[in-house]
Amino acid sequence: MGQRIKSTRPRLPHMGRPHGRVKLASLTTA
Repeated sequence: MGQRIKSTRPRLPHMGRPHGRVKLASLTTA
């Protein structure tokens, strides 16, 4: 599974949208 996601999106979930993670963290924290 991890390899498949990496192949499909090598830098989307991690470096693709760093602000996306921040938004998620903010929502989770709030």
